[in-house]
Amino acid sequence: MKVDKKRVLIVEDDDDVRQGMHILLSRRYEVRSVQDGTSAMVAARQQTPDAIVLDLGLPGGDGLRILDWMRDLRQLIDIPKIVVTGRDLGAAERQALDCGATHVFAKPADADELIQTIESATADAAERPRTVSVLLVEDDVDVRLAIGLQLKRAGYHVHGAADGATALLQVTRERPDVILLDLGLPGGGGRALLERIRANPETARIPVVVVTGRDLEHEGRELYAAGADALLQKPPTLDLLMEAIEGVR
Repeated sequence: MKVDKKRVLIVEDDDDVRQGMHILLSRRYEVRSVQDGTSAMVAARQQTPDAIVLDLGLPGGDGLRILDWMRDLRQLIDIPKIVVTGRDLGAAERQALDCGATHVFAKPADADELIQTIESATADAAERPRTVSVLLVEDDVDVRLAIGLQLKRAGYHVHGAADGATALLQVTRERPDVILLDLGLPGGGGRALLERIRANPETARIPVVVVTGRDLEHEGRELYAAGADALLQKPPTLDLLMEAIEGVR
């Protein structure tokens, strides 16, 4: 029985280092190698790797920026990201970990240790529950930032949208696990957005939690009829938000 190899993406601008690492890892993994940040973004989205090994000093986008970008993509957020850098580890390690790296090595990395790290990191990632993705649709900047920060600290992957048009694009592109939806939105109200989400077969089954300051006693029945899965009154506590998110999944 054929066993599919794990996929590893190498992001390294030094030709000799990149080729040497490619040869080393190809003995065990299916490897793709790129030399700059832009190519890394394209490659990671084209075929989701099981692990990413990257340098920090990259043309076309510093490695820290690439890590931060990957952290915002649902398909990449849970993938182990192993930094191998020639920078001083004192500051570089802290910065890389803050941007989403899972491990940091100084160049040249020990081959056996690197392979062992890839093996253990991918095994751990496979066993961990996938991070829940939440789209927060809220036009009030302060409210959006406050709720988003609370949810991120609680372990959720959060995207924000300030209006219906932006939210609809993100729903279609990212397919979040849950949508938190305000009703008073510019460019079309939240109820209209809810109806459009439910009308599209590709997004119709995404759970939607309405979070509003309106009187739910009068509008609640209509919102449920329009497709809401749960209703919360503003301002919701973190416990109520998490209970609603987990309850509709």
